[in-house]
Amino acid sequence: MLPLQHMDVSQWAVVAFASVLGSLAQGATGFGSALVAIPIMLWGNLSLPAAIAVNTAIITLQGVTSCWRHRATIPWKETNAMVGLRLLSVPFGVLALAALHATSPATVKQVVGATLLAVLAFLITFKIEPRPSVRPAWTAVAGISSGFLTGAVGMGGPPLVTWTLMHDWEPARARGFLWATSLQMIPVSLALLVWQFGFGVLWFFALGLVAFPLVVVGNRWGMGLSATWSRQYMRRVTYALLAFTALLCISSPWLQRSAHTHTAMLAK
Repeated sequence: MLPLQHMDVSQWAVVAFASVLGSLAQGATGFGSALVAIPIMLWGNLSLPAAIAVNTAIITLQGVTSCWRHRATIPWKETNAMVGLRLLSVPFGVLALAALHATSPATVKQVVGATLLAVLAFLITFKIEPRPSVRPAWTAVAGISSGFLTGAVGMGGPPLVTWTLMHDWEPARARGFLWATSLQMIPVSLALLVWQFGFGVLWFFALGLVAFPLVVVGNRWGMGLSATWSRQYMRRVTYALLAFTALLCISSPWLQRSAHTHTAMLAK
């Protein structure tokens, strides 16, 4: 069961900051909301299931507005096939999340940081050539890995983004696919979180809904930056932010131990 966490002022501030920064990255580059926001919320001492629930609410509201905007260009055939593949693996991801949640908070941060670095390395090194069609094997890999990562760490976007970039689709069609695929997964993902962690998850989902005005602000800032900075430069900035966040998560046990040692020395 996931207890209803008492939120102090600093944790409310962290959720707000994570929501703005994550949506800024999403608006500027078209991806990165969960990759940025979830690690920041972990540093604010939210549990991983709680952070995923907050981000799920943000994705829900963004998905509704984005799907409506791109409704004429959504490729429903490809979208429904990808959702089916993700549904096969997301329960196993949630079971992995439950096992991870049972470990120490430091271990959770390190696993999330390592996952973030692996995703970042893949995004940087994988060279994508757009083509009219993609082999079924690549579709299966993208869907199954995305579903598992969505359930386990709330970061299922990168495989979908990579698969989308393999197509020679226009931007509106690609965005419609990504948002429709994410939106259709929300009810199942939320139900699985409640199954594993109890109805306390819904409190954090509601918290994400409350933070949505901040998401709108961050998304507009991001879109404004994308209009003034080149897309390549903005992507480099996002990658640097992801790398910094990942390294902070991985080094968290040593940083906390150093802080405790320093505090103890001052107390003497």
